[in-house]
Amino acid sequence: MSAQHTPGPWRISGCRHANLSGPDDLLIEHGDEETFSPCIAQIYSDGGRLPIAANAALIAAAPALLEALQAAKIQLELILIINGSRAIKKGEVEHSETLYKARAAIALAKGEVAEVTS
Repeated sequence: MSAQHTPGPWRISGCRHANLSGPDDLLIEHGDEETFSPCIAQIYSDGGRLPIAANAALIAAAPALLEALQAAKIQLELILIINGSRAIKKGEVEHSETLYKARAAIALAKGEVAEVTS
């Protein structure tokens, strides 16, 4: 079964409820800054040990990353179909390995698998 995620864009904002969390916590919200946005996730500060801004940026980029990876997967599938066995004979096996990794990551993002194994 495929999980349905909230479509992008997602954005990073400061914490709205200082009494419920720390002042350095970040929220991932849906939509733009002009409209009220439901909270997708909250990134809690741990006192500076974890890079919460970088983690928040990666989470906020997730819908765009998934969309880009799906498009790249289609292009790579077409390349492998067009090149067929010639690509494998030339030693371009890394293309098929890259395609495998892309498919696995997409399945992970959609909730179809619990983890990606290499």
